[in-house]
Amino acid sequence: MKTNVLITTTVVWIAVAVTAYFAGKSSGKVEPRYVDKIVEVTKTNTVTVLVDKPVEVWKTNLVRVPVEVVKEVPAAIPEDYVTAKLFADKVRAAKFVTSYASLAGVERVALEIYLSDLEGVLTEADIRDNVELELRRSSIRIDPKAAHRLVIEIDALWDKDKNFATFTISTFVSEVVTYWRKAEIVTSYAHTWDHGSFGKITKAGGKQFLKDSVAGQVVKFSNEYLKANEK
Repeated sequence: MKTNVLITTTVVWIAVAVTAYFAGKSSGKVEPRYVDKIVEVTKTNTVTVLVDKPVEVWKTNLVRVPVEVVKEVPAAIPEDYVTAKLFADKVRAAKFVTSYASLAGVERVALEIYLSDLEGVLTEADIRDNVELELRRSSIRIDPKAAHRLVIEIDALWDKDKNFATFTISTFVSEVVTYWRKAEIVTSYAHTWDHGSFGKITKAGGKQFLKDSVAGQVVKFSNEYLKANEK
């Protein structure tokens, strides 16, 4: 493919001495004239050239690009955000405490007693009075609606003749705890303090033995409660 390109050249002609310039005629005789300065004569030639490939012409487009501007504007932080931030900071800074230290700040407990397979040997009334007396001696208030539950569970497993039994006594503080499970915050009851024992009893002497064992565990609870809340 051939492309026409227009090229302009300039040739300067210089007359150094014009000696044969005739400006007029008189009496049929031609008088020569001389010029005082150099005369420049310009001649312009137009030449058409054929090239082997197209001439590339670059074209630039202006594109407007949006620029993000960040401006800091003073504003009050909502109270809910401040509270959530403080709570999150406290959760991250939470420390692990021992069993007795978890009793710190507990103001009252709800007393719950559960017996299993002890009919004819022991009743709830047999041990409740003694437990409540020990708690009051340690200035631990009893409130059925308290958030912390002091639970006493006694289970027995008898032989086939119902003469001997293996027993377990569990005394623990249960309360609602909040924790993280499978990307969710959930709540449930958990033991934050516990103590237990086990042994063997006879049907004839089981009542007093169980009452003494429960009393020992309640005394342990009372001592650790006082230790955690000492002033």
